[in-house]
Parts: sequence; C-alpha cells; structure tokens
Amino acid sequence: MTKQKSIGKYSVGIPKRNGEPEREAKVSVSIAEVRLQGKGKSKRPLSIYAVFAKELSPPEGKKGIEWMLLTDLAVEDFKQARIIIEWYRSRWEIETYFRVVKGGCQIESNRFRTEQRMLNCIAIYMIIGWRLHSMKTRARTLPDTSCTKFYSEKEWRMIWIMQAKTSPPNEAPSMRDITRMLAGLGGFLGRNGDGEPGVKTVWRGYTKLLHYMEAAEALNGLK
Repeated sequence: MTKQKSIGKYSVGIPKRNGEPEREAKVSVSIAEVRLQGKGKSKRPLSIYAVFAKELSPPEGKKGIEWMLLTDLAVEDFKQARIIIEWYRSRWEIETYFRVVKGGCQIESNRFRTEQRMLNCIAIYMIIGWRLHSMKTRARTLPDTSCTKFYSEKEWRMIWIMQAKTSPPNEAPSMRDITRMLAGLGGFLGRNGDGEPGVKTVWRGYTKLLHYMEAAEALNGLK
C-alpha cells in the first residue's frame, strides 16, 4: 500500500495517550481493491477494499500513524475513504460506551425468565450508559461549561452537599468540577497524577447519588 498513489490528505486529531499530549496529524490517504485467497475446498477469492492512512510529518523521535483498514464496503474515492477512517477513529468511544454498559451497569449479571424482560432491561441500561459516558466525555472535552446541560439542579446540589459538606453555591459549577465531585462519591481520589475520573468511579458515584436523593426525599416527606 505504500506504493499506491495518494488520493488526498487531511488532518486528524490524535487524543492524548501514554503520557503524550493530544495533537493534530496530517495523513496521506491511499486506497486499493484487494483479493484474498479463500479457504476450504473451493478456495473462492474474497474481494475487499484497503484504506491506508500514513502520517506525513510525525513529531521528531515518534512513530507516525499508519492505519491499514480493510472493509467489504466499496471505497472508490477520497470521500468514501475518509468515512472509513472516521468510523475507525470512533471505535474507542464505542468500546468505552459498551464498557460502561457491561462494567458499570453490570448488564451481564442480570438473570431474567423471559427474553422480553431482558430486552427491556438492556434498553434502559443503554440509556443510562450513554448518559454516564456523555458526562465523562463532556467533563474532559468541555470542562469549563456549565453542568446544567447534564445534571439537574437537584443532582448537582446534592453532589455538592455530600462531597463538599457545605451549602451549594447559587451558580452551577463547571462540568469538570461537578463530575470530579460525583466521581469522588464513587472513590475517585483526585490526587496529582490521577488524571480525570473514569467511567467506573462516575458510575459508583451516580449510584450513591440516587440513594442520597431518595433518602432526602423520604426525610422531607417525614417532615
């Protein structure tokens, strides 16, 4: 694929990882139709498309990006190749979301007698998982925005009371601050070098938050 003619170039955002900061990488894109030898007695060949993205000028001393993507979708121009690359770049967010549903919501630990009950449970947990994943992502990508886009007033005020042990402020805190406080309810320590909270502590914190809110409502009812 390195000998194939480039059909276009564009910049992709590379998130920070392994201690390296996020950066922009300019990649050259090439495509080719590939025929693979089949298996079995018939050995029918399989025709697929290869999309190759290679970084043009990686940082000094760093290995540049080289993505070799195979697909059974027809890729005949730069626009189609770019779609395949962007789908590939979304894989990590998709994997993280399902880790929320499996690890946070513990969806695989449920046991139901009927298929319909399981489907109903999955539907609810997928909504919950998406909200938790969105909280974590928003807190990292837009940390200074108001938390009111994702938290109700009752939620962020209760988080503040239980974590800061003081009366909540009149103005809603930032997305990053309240999400770190929520994760603190779930065991996030917030020490230097800990980075931003992950989905697991956010999920644990949100579970506790629901219990605190339920207890507060019951107490108000008794009063």
